[in-house]
Amino acid sequence: MLTGRAVFSGDDVSDILAAVIRAEPDWSRLPANLHWRIRELIERCLEKEAKNRYSGISDARVEIQKALADPGGVLAQQSIAAAPQRKLRPGLPWIAPIVVLSVIITGVAVWMFKRTEPLQVVRYEYNLPDGQQFSNLGFEVLAVSRDGRQFAYSTPGGIYLHSMDEFGARLIVGTEGNVQQPFFSPDGKSLGYFFVTERKLKRIPVNGGTPSSLCDVPQRIWGAWWHEDDTILYGMQGIGIMRISASGGNPECIVKHKIGSLVVPQILPDGKSLMYTSLPMPQEKIVVQPLKSGEGRELFKGMWARYLTTGHIIYKLSDNSNLYARSFNLDRLEETGEPVPVVEGVHKYDISDSGTLVYIPGTAAWGGISARRTLAWVNREGKEEPLSAPPGDYFTFSISPEGERVALTAMENLRTDIYIWDTVSESLRQLTLDEGTSSGSPLWTPDGKRIVYASSGENETTGDICWRAADGTGEVEKLASPGRSLTPGSWSLDGKDLVLSNQSTPFQVGIETLSMEKNHYRKPLFQVKNFSAGQPRVSPDGRWIAYVSGDSGKSEVHVRPFPDTNTGGWKVSTNGGHSPLWSLPDGRELFYRNGDTTMAVPVETKPTFKHGTPTVLFQGAYADLPGNDVIFWDISPKDGRFLMLKEEAAAEVPRKIKVVVNWFEELKRLVPAK
Repeated sequence: MLTGRAVFSGDDVSDILAAVIRAEPDWSRLPANLHWRIRELIERCLEKEAKNRYSGISDARVEIQKALADPGGVLAQQSIAAAPQRKLRPGLPWIAPIVVLSVIITGVAVWMFKRTEPLQVVRYEYNLPDGQQFSNLGFEVLAVSRDGRQFAYSTPGGIYLHSMDEFGARLIVGTEGNVQQPFFSPDGKSLGYFFVTERKLKRIPVNGGTPSSLCDVPQRIWGAWWHEDDTILYGMQGIGIMRISASGGNPECIVKHKIGSLVVPQILPDGKSLMYTSLPMPQEKIVVQPLKSGEGRELFKGMWARYLTTGHIIYKLSDNSNLYARSFNLDRLEETGEPVPVVEGVHKYDISDSGTLVYIPGTAAWGGISARRTLAWVNREGKEEPLSAPPGDYFTFSISPEGERVALTAMENLRTDIYIWDTVSESLRQLTLDEGTSSGSPLWTPDGKRIVYASSGENETTGDICWRAADGTGEVEKLASPGRSLTPGSWSLDGKDLVLSNQSTPFQVGIETLSMEKNHYRKPLFQVKNFSAGQPRVSPDGRWIAYVSGDSGKSEVHVRPFPDTNTGGWKVSTNGGHSPLWSLPDGRELFYRNGDTTMAVPVETKPTFKHGTPTVLFQGAYADLPGNDVIFWDISPKDGRFLMLKEEAAAEVPRKIKVVVNWFEELKRLVPAK
């Protein structure tokens, strides 16, 4: 207004944005006779550091009033012969700036109302600071507020918030720890998230403070939606779509899964319909369903879908990293156009109601991350020796009774299968093939001739227990098919009973035995609260069973007699723990994991059970998923060393977030709504 030109200029929008961040205004363009208060006001309003600017517009108003009250006026006047005429208009110093300002405001308002050209699409990148990285990229780590003014991302150290009018991001105090799945409240004042370590859904003000625990979460969640009626929906792996009040309480399952998992829910603008993704991959489908009654209806193949107010659904596919869009009729709940790729190289994304798109670029196809892990032997002092097996997307594993073979679960082309690594010949051989989309949690039989494992089965359901010869000969034999998740855990001393963990309900895990006799009779032993989900391990002498329970509100390691498990019990860990292992072959120690720490507890198993105080054995950052019903390490029967998984950096995902403001303008051009 005072110079007749913009404060910052450039050849294009990117140059202008860069100038805003780095350059200083050309203060020499201001009128030389400008009142010092107004000059100081402008300088303070254009401070780069937010803390040095006015805290509110009312502060600026006071400075303007003081300048207007100065008899000399906002602009100092030159002395002229007609000075007496000024005395006839003593209010002119007040009136002139007000008239000018009114004309400008009126002109801008008229111009805004008459605008017909589309909004300018603006792109920029936010780079994570040195030493900072995203948390587990297999799950949701990025969220943008509905108004598009701020976004949040999760790191191993907590959740960071970036406001569009600030340079960096700040840690939301109170979210420190292993957190994932951030999502905003409709007004953008609060943030929900999943606290992995405690297995809880929580909320916190975006300005930080004491987080509120909403409910326990026995399984990992994939995607959450905070609706305008102050309820929260989230997809729970293997369970379905859950709903809970944003104030906390008991969650209810509003859509139960039949096949795979139901994830990334969204209540559509009609308030009557729900949209979500039905897994497993590569048969992923986008589904709509009435909230009150009726069956879900599959729309088309896709995942991680979001309905937009422009009349589009945007989504991803499991076989590439593009973001797709289709026009969608909300009244009829059906697609009205063909899929169109609209953004390339998208790993994770979110989009605001105002049209601000934020995404993590990358080439990972299905929106998870193909983790590269290596295996390493670790002794009691924490000294590592790499296993020569090649890096891979490894999960669970177990060591054979003679200690020379390792059965590994690995993901390849969206399938999980079991492989055998021979430490003598240093060769890798695939064991399972064409048995659904998931085989995992391998466990050797005591004689080392067979491997028992969990399988997704022919109908993509979870929970079948199968076994086959370790050399790959013969047919696969199904031992149990419960309709819900069963996971092999350990063997009785005589090898006649397999000890299992059975997720009998969403919040309970049952410990059972499965007879290896012809009828394969299953016998329930006891139940525990589902935080780290059972993980049963029978002692080498066959008289005791170690397991994990969350009954106290935190995952802890316990021991009971076996097989008569209802005659006593002891809590062995003292401040959280999971994944118990007995020392071999004597069983005189019990090991467990707690974060990055490996703990050891001295025990006596004869004539009765006694335990000592847990002590730190060694520390190290090894791959782990506390809360799952499986164990991500094992102990060698040959030398007592531990076999651990080490994470490798995911090079295909940059440590940056791309931001596209007014992206709806581009979307409407690429995919006109029908």
